[in-house]
Amino acid sequence: MTTPLPPDLQQFADRQIARGKYASLEETLLAGLQALAEREQVYQGRFEELRREVWLGVDAAERGELLDAATEIEAIRQRLRNSPTITRSLFPNMSRACRIIRLASRDIEAIADYLAAQSSLTSAERFLSGIDSTLQRIAQFPQIGRKRDELYPGSRSLPYA
Repeated sequence: MTTPLPPDLQQFADRQIARGKYASLEETLLAGLQALAEREQVYQGRFEELRREVWLGVDAAERGELLDAATEIEAIRQRLRNSPTITRSLFPNMSRACRIIRLASRDIEAIADYLAAQSSLTSAERFLSGIDSTLQRIAQFPQIGRKRDELYPGSRSLPYA
């Protein structure tokens, strides 16, 4: 099998062979394909996990287990504001137009907690403001975002920022 590679990839493969990581171009390509197969397997696993979580959310919503998004995010902000390790706050007002499930609120809180602990309160506030902004956009334009029927029929996804 002879497959011409773009020059940058050929140079990369040559460096790998020169360093003794691989004995031949074929071995280098095989390693690359194996890594690609592993990455695809991880992606599929994450995709299936996401699909399960979407279905859990849909089931919770259908049971009426919805929370006011603004109230939940404000409660997270209040808890962060009252934390002994937090000394300042920049909390904008939150839209009251969306509702979320408790699982989503817990995920948002866990991410905000992580950002406040590992980075800064400012990072956590920026994240919460991004969620706030995205929820406001969704409330204003319910059909915004990419169709994601593969997750749940009629669902859409939209980055929070």
